[in-house]
Parts: sequence; structure tokens; C-alpha cells
Amino acid sequence: MTNRGQMTPEGIATWMLAELNRDGILDQAWAAHEIESQFGDEYTPLNMKSGNLSIRHDVLVAFRRISKETVVWERGERRWRRRERGDVLSRRQN
Repeated sequence: MTNRGQMTPEGIATWMLAELNRDGILDQAWAAHEIESQFGDEYTPLNMKSGNLSIRHDVLVAFRRISKETVVWERGERRWRRRERGDVLSRRQN
């Protein structure tokens, strides 16, 4: 199933948030592969350092905008998750 009708950074960010809300977490590598598959490879450039797919900056900015109060980034796990009581105020968690 493709969502090519939502091919905007905001539409993809909305999809990301819905996936996170469904599962409680959103793995970055999985999300990048799904975005490439569902929305197109123009939204998932190759990270030249790691050789992995990344998520385009404007998509991440849109995602941050709609989830800044409710979602945190777990750097070590390379995933987003719902904010929990006890998280530091920053979006980035260790």
C-alpha cells in the first residue's frame, strides 16, 4: 500500500506520528525504509558516513513540530518513543 497522495513532509510526519502512537516507538531505520517504500526515495537520502538510509531534514523538522511535547528521541536505540514521566526536559534522551 502506498501513500503517495500524502507526499509532503507534513504528510510523512503525520504518518510517522501515527506509527509511533500505534506501537509506542518508532525505529529510525524501519521508518526510513517504510518512507522510501510508501512515499518515495526522494525522502530518504543515503547517509554517506554510515551508508544507511536517512530521513530528509524537512520531514524531521515537520515531525519535530507536531510531536515536540509528546515524543522523545532515544539516541542509543536510534528510535523515537512517547515521552514518559521522569524524562529529562530535552527531546533527546540518553
